[in-house]
Amino acid sequence: MVAALLLAVGSASACSDLDGTDGKTWITSEGSLQQVAEADRGKPVEAEGDDLDGKPLDLADYRGKVVVLNVYASWCPPCRSEMPTVVELADNADPAQVAYLGVNIRDNDSAARAFGDNVGVDFPSFADPGSSILLDLSDKLGPYSLPSTVVLDREGRLAALVLGKIPGAVTLQDVVDDVVAEGSATTQGATADG
Repeated sequence: MVAALLLAVGSASACSDLDGTDGKTWITSEGSLQQVAEADRGKPVEAEGDDLDGKPLDLADYRGKVVVLNVYASWCPPCRSEMPTVVELADNADPAQVAYLGVNIRDNDSAARAFGDNVGVDFPSFADPGSSILLDLSDKLGPYSLPSTVVLDREGRLAALVLGKIPGAVTLQDVVDDVVAEGSATTQGATADG
């Protein structure tokens, strides 16, 4: 699956080479959605670090919820145009079912916070100025496109990946709803069996 995603990304044009990214090229493109069947999902994705205010942030703390993880930077034009849609989706999400998080890469803290304040980002974001968290995730997920959006299931496993700008609010909401429903069906089945 990762090889297929990398092949798809490789066909897009390069945005820029960035120092500190281990030679990986970041790509901008219109959103390419890849969904992963439950049976094909790997181990839970692990990431921990600090948020933009220096507070600890750990993906493991969100197990039991569907997590939408948006990779962005304030200097990235597609990220700037996409973020209002991400904010709208996050604002309308059921916090008991879904958590939105960000990974802010290659920014200084003040630029990242100013961007977040300007577009109303209320969800926590990993502060990842050196892209170390992103590089850890990229070996598992392949998000070499900026922006990228990862949907993790309740166990923290990769359920969907959008390389590039999300195709639209309805598309992403449908994907999130499908992953939420997986957990609901499992919970209802366990209750009915119990």
